Amino acid sequence: MSDPMQNLNRAATALNQVAERAAAFWDDADQQIAARRGAYDALAEDLGDVVAGAMYFTAMIDPDDPNPSNVDGGSFATIKSAIMAAPAGASVILSLMADKSYNLDETVYVENKYVSFVKEGDGANPKICAKTYQNSSGNTSIYALWSRGRCAYKFNQIDIEIPTNMPAGAGDWGVMRAIIAYEVGGQVVVGLRRCNVSGGIAGASLGLMSCNGGSSANLSAWQSSFDGPIFGVVDVSEGVAIIAKSTVTLSNGAQLADGGVVGTSLLQN
Repeated sequence: MSDPMQNLNRAATALNQVAERAAAFWDDADQQIAARRGAYDALAEDLGDVVAGAMYFTAMIDPDDPNPSNVDGGSFATIKSAIMAAPAGASVILSLMADKSYNLDETVYVENKYVSFVKEGDGANPKICAKTYQNSSGNTSIYALWSRGRCAYKFNQIDIEIPTNMPAGAGDWGVMRAIIAYEVGGQVVVGLRRCNVSGGIAGASLGLMSCNGGSSANLSAWQSSFDGPIFGVVDVSEGVAIIAKSTVTLSNGAQLADGGVVGTSLLQN
């Protein structure tokens, strides 16, 4: 027969071991909770800076850089690569170098971003040169900044060149006849500050932005010029255009609006 006292002692020993393991577990849990709470508190205190950092993207665009860093705050070889690298919803500041030209020879899809193009350095304004391509229907189109969602673009001392010729063997012009494409059923905002927009082809109705697809185009321009058979906004009758200007020069056939009815589909000062 087993000794009752020995059984009791064994049970007491086992209970003490369980108690020690439980105490160690809870001590470890308390330490982990405290560490995580400290990390969460630090994150909460810095949350504004964290969000601001994630939603503010800057880049220097240098087409001649053989080894761009391709990171926020660094260098990129193309406008497209920088815009695509920025998170959706971000404010994107792209610095374009004075005296340089930047070919827009790919469609750039812009997802809910505010994109600012600014001049970097002394010299002539950097120039964005839009190129053309033949689409799947055989029509000629302009490579564009194509907005997806609510987008805005600001150009500060940037020149923009609209195509001046059609590619050999290309068909008639399609609906993509602006360097900043429309957002179907949406709104696109463009601002110009000391910019020069030039180029175009007589009779082609090419321009800076478009109202196609029932969209709303908001164009503001200050101390800027339009030179050539081009429009500030094309296809105004397909949507609504709001055009605000101050000290804007129109020459060689340039107009701010392509079609539209003042007070119905067009508001312009």
